[in-house]
Amino acid sequence: MKFLVGYPYFCELEIQNVAGRDNFDTVPGDHIGSMTNADVRLLEAVNQRTRNIPRRLCMTFVNTEEIYITNSEIEVLTISSFEACTRLDRLTLAYNNILILPDNIFRLNANLGWLSLHSNHISQINNNAFTGSRLDVIELSDNRLTTFNPAPFAAIGDTLEVLDLHVNRLTELASNSFSALPILKVIDLSRNPGVIIPSNAFDSQGELHDIVLNDNGMRNVDAGWFRQTTNLTFVSLTGNNIRRLPD
Repeated sequence: MKFLVGYPYFCELEIQNVAGRDNFDTVPGDHIGSMTNADVRLLEAVNQRTRNIPRRLCMTFVNTEEIYITNSEIEVLTISSFEACTRLDRLTLAYNNILILPDNIFRLNANLGWLSLHSNHISQINNNAFTGSRLDVIELSDNRLTTFNPAPFAAIGDTLEVLDLHVNRLTELASNSFSALPILKVIDLSRNPGVIIPSNAFDSQGELHDIVLNDNGMRNVDAGWFRQTTNLTFVSLTGNNIRRLPD
């Protein structure tokens, strides 16, 4: 365990769990002074090897508020991964190999506000994946999403403000794609080459102030994108082939 001035008391994990075991009994380690497992607020693991997030981690450090596990070969998230971390506020699982976001993985994480899944292999988000959370920021950049399914986001429509979908494989957005997200303020759809964005894609985004559409191979800008975005202050279109802007 470690304590640094200005940082919460945290546990720097070493995990070698290639088989994805979920049934071990203890998490060995030493504490500083009179500190205990109950004092740990941050779990951190970088460059480790674990196929899953063993439920024993949250069962051991029940007051954890942030989990940061990157570049550690995670492939699978389960319904038990975070259920004992009821105080969890921030979750970063970037640079792993996660394929699917299953249903109800955050059903007991009512405080979860920040989720970063940058640079995984996610191609599927189940309809109840975010149920139970209060997410206001989701980073899904550099994954393998080919379509945007609004259903999983309905559960967090009252809280989500930032959605990052850049560097995916989106081909076409459905009509009024983000209708379940009325308070969305920032959306990044960059580097989804050739993505087709319908004229009414952002009609429900009256709170939107940033739209980022860089490097999408666009030739035209649809004036309809902006007809309902009355709070819009920033649009980025760099790296496209746009020859003229609408009046």
